[in-house]
Parts: sequence; structure tokens; C-alpha cells
Amino acid sequence: MQRTYPFPRPTARNFRRGTLVLGLLSATLLSCVGGTGDSPAQLDPPAVQRSSLVTTGSFGGYNYRLFVPSSYSAGRAMPLVVMLHGCTQTPDSFATSTGMDALGESAGFLVAYPEQPTSANAIRCFRWFEPAHQSRGSGEPSIVAGIVGQISGRYTVDSDRVFAAGFSAGAGLSAILGATYPDVFAAIVVGSGLEYKAASSATASSGAMSGGGPNPVTQGDLAFRAMGSASRVVPTLVFHGSSDTTVAPVNGGQVISQWAQTNDRADDGNDNNSIDDTADATETATAPGGRRYTHTTYLDSRGGPVMEKYLVEGMGHAWSGSSSGSFTDSRGPNQSAIVWAFFSAHPRRGTTPPVDGGVVDAGVVDAATPDLARPDLGAPDLGTPDLGTPDLSTPDLGTPFTTVALSSLAAEDGTVGALPVDGVNTSVLRTGDKGLFSSDTYRGIVSFDTSAIPSGTVLRGAKLILVRKSQSGTVQSVTVDVQRGSFGRSSSLESGDYSAAASKTGVVTVATPSSDGERLEITLPASALSDIALGGRTQLRLRATTRLDLNADTITWFDGTAGAQAPQLLLTY
Repeated sequence: MQRTYPFPRPTARNFRRGTLVLGLLSATLLSCVGGTGDSPAQLDPPAVQRSSLVTTGSFGGYNYRLFVPSSYSAGRAMPLVVMLHGCTQTPDSFATSTGMDALGESAGFLVAYPEQPTSANAIRCFRWFEPAHQSRGSGEPSIVAGIVGQISGRYTVDSDRVFAAGFSAGAGLSAILGATYPDVFAAIVVGSGLEYKAASSATASSGAMSGGGPNPVTQGDLAFRAMGSASRVVPTLVFHGSSDTTVAPVNGGQVISQWAQTNDRADDGNDNNSIDDTADATETATAPGGRRYTHTTYLDSRGGPVMEKYLVEGMGHAWSGSSSGSFTDSRGPNQSAIVWAFFSAHPRRGTTPPVDGGVVDAGVVDAATPDLARPDLGAPDLGTPDLGTPDLSTPDLGTPFTTVALSSLAAEDGTVGALPVDGVNTSVLRTGDKGLFSSDTYRGIVSFDTSAIPSGTVLRGAKLILVRKSQSGTVQSVTVDVQRGSFGRSSSLESGDYSAAASKTGVVTVATPSSDGERLEITLPASALSDIALGGRTQLRLRATTRLDLNADTITWFDGTAGAQAPQLLLTY
């Protein structure tokens, strides 16, 4: 996020709490809050979309850019991703920086880019730090929700798959949207941003950006209160660079802690740590040819991932995985692909209140919501901005990456034993030993139909996801072998799969999960990507390292029959 005035680094965290006032809103906003809205600056969409379309609209005095993929057709509900730019950026430049249009075209979703006008902030920062823009029915959160309503009135939008992702100042607004409109936005992404109500004035924002905001537990409770009767668990993804000097990395951790508290309260109404900020799984990996990063996952009370965080080593204030446009870092993991994969996994369950012509039900509003009839039209802070230094490395002009998630084939999953007596089991996926001083008795086989990826495609990354079902004894690590095609004569499980030659043996070894229901994400190295059989079948073999003792040491994994907990192979290309 770019600063609107000089920012000295404080010596301690600012723990001041925000209050509500109304900031810059145009006269048009007043009519929109009343329910009229503005007409978009284009004709109604065609019934059948034959090619992708970039169009524009306006709501409440705020313009927005809308990408409509070629696969759109009226009557077939399509997801909508709202992208909130950072300071000094525009919808067009943010679309270039993130490559989200191309991802929307390939995956089939609409992308909206609200624009912060210079009349509201001199360098186009969304005003996450002003109380007028931190509650439902007021300011910029109301505008963005109204934009969603207007688009939904003109296009067939899947109301359970509306998402918000932001960078920098836009990320600050994204965190606010999760708290103020949880009935509109199914999940949020906070990229290089801050927690809910991290500051209550432009002056206080400097301390929050450089040293962190108020106590995340306190802010988590405030966010839960802001949800009102619409409260629900909001899945949250955080991206942050460890070398970010504009919004310090401490803020990324605070976003997780704040949302852990908010989601804990929203989960069952109680402050009982049913969801907390203790990582349930941690993975350290390296982007292909680029930066190392740490990926942490936090589970909900039912054992499913609800919050995730990517901390990219050495990355500054940037959108990770792209070098086109402003404020990007081409060496980081592909943030856009990860964002869409996260959104895809987290639709909202329930019914969104009806929206008509862009009017979004304001619902329960914070008691401190200001009187909308008397807006404060004071001038924005025009102090000297720190515009940062954009990445000037050679731009990547290729098509942004796409990630697909493949579930394992249940009929081909299972366990093969070292000896004939250990057998073949097609109903249990297990790794480990049976005890009696034996080792590596059981190996697991997971099979994936990778024929959906055309031959000749250049893979950029692959990740295997497993979920621990149960454990006996001690299993120290699991190693993965990759087979292009099938280990045996066919893809069906057979005893020879235990020792059959693999295309690549021992491509990666990782520590095992510490609890049942915990998700293990295994990033396959670049050297193994060529052994994934595009246009065919790919099998992975799991081997365990255990103690050599009398006791059985095994892990049983959820297999292909387990629905959302089944093994998955995520392929990025």
C-alpha cells in the first residue's frame, strides 16, 4: 500500500481503537444508499457471450471495470471475483498486475475491479483507515456491495460464489468487507494488507502499517459484532512478503489472528477456540526458479481448512508470481492461481438476500453508523506519498497460470504390501510398518486421471494433498515416488506396484501430520513435473519412514471415496 504522507517507524504497536465517522462520499452515494443506484455505462449484456468482454459501469459515483469471459451465458450462474487495487493503481493496471482476466477466461468467472477516484483519495487509496468506511451500510464497503448487486442484476451471478480479493489498501478494504458483508462475500483474500479496523485515522494508519494494528483478539471481536445477524465463518487467505517495508509482515499475522477470533465467535457464537490462530499444517517450499515461502493452514472445528497464509521470503510490497504491471514480484508463488484455488474451495453455503438493481439490504448496522444525510465532505489527506519502487524486471508477457484440482480415483487407490501375506487392499490407503521389527511394510498408491491436461502443456507446479485419517505408533515422514502412467500392467492395484520401477523415485520427503484430520500439502519439485502424464494417467506411491520396533507404525489416509478429504493433485500450468 502506498503512503499518503511520511511514515516514521514507531517504537511500539499502536493499540488505538477505531470509531465511526463519515468520510468523502459524493452526493450520488446518498441516492444509492437510498436504493436508486447509477446506470452502468454500457448496454445490457447479450444473452449468449461469444467472446470475452471488458466493459464498465458506475455505482454511487464509483466506476468499475468488469471482465466477462467468453463462456458466459445468461441463465447459467457464474462466480464473481471482486478485485480491489492498491494505492496509485487503477482497475486496468491491477488487471495487468494480477492477470485475473485470463484466469477468469480459462476457469469461467466474472471479474469486477472497483476504481477509487482521485476525488476520494489523491493517490487512489481505498480508505480502510477511516471509520466512515469500516461498517455496513456506509462508505466504500457499501459501494462495493452495491457494485456486486448491480452486476448481479445484469448478469447471472452465483450468489454463493462471490469473493473479494485485495492488495495493499484494497486488502484493507477486503478485510472490512468480510466483516461487514459476510452474507455477500463467500471468502476473502488479504494481500499485503491489515486486520479489520487496524487504524481509525490517516495519522494512525502509519503506525499500523509499520508496527501492526491493535490487539487482533479485540479487533476480531469488533469484526464479529460488525457481522450482526449475518455472522458466519469467513474463509480467509493471507499473502505477505517477509521484506515488505510498506506494510510490515506483522500485519499478515495479525490478519490471521483477527480472523481466527472472528471465525471462532461466528462458528458457534462462543469464544472457545473452536477456530484458533495456531497453525494445523505448515509447509515450506520454493516457487519454480524463485523464492522460498511458508504456507500455513488453519482448520475449522470440523477439520476443514478455513484460513491459509503464504509468507514469501524476501518479497517486498508486491503481488506474488507476476512481473507485469506495478507492484509485482515474478519470483514468488503464483498468487492469482492460489487465490482462485482458495475461492473455488470455499463457496458460501446459504441464501444471499435478494438484490435488485444494485440495492443491497443493509441489514444490521453498527449502532455507531453515522447519519448519511450529513456526510463529511472534508478534503482527503494530500500529504507527500511514498510511491515505493515497482518491480522493473523483465515482464512476463505470457498467459497467467491456471490451476486445476484433480481428485484421486477411488477404484485405483489403496495399499500394497511388501510380501504376498501383506496383501493388496483397495479399501484402505495406508503407509508404514506392521511391527515385529519390520519397516516399510505398507505403501499407498494414489491414482489420478491427468488426461484433462492436454499433451504439450507446460506444467508450472504440482501439489499433492493428503488428509490424515488415523495413526498408530510413530511415523516420521512420507516419501513420494512418481509414475508416468501406471506402476503395474494396468492402473488397477496389484501386488507388484510395491516394488515396481517409478519414473522418479524419492522426489520429495516431508514430515507427517501431527493429528487426525490434518491436511498435508506436498509440493512436487520441478524435476518431477515432466513425469506427470499429461493426456493420460499418473500414479503416486507413498512410502513411510518409521521406527524399527515391535509396534505397528502406520498412517491411514482418507482415500478417493472421502469426498472433500480425498487425495488431490493440484496442477498449475
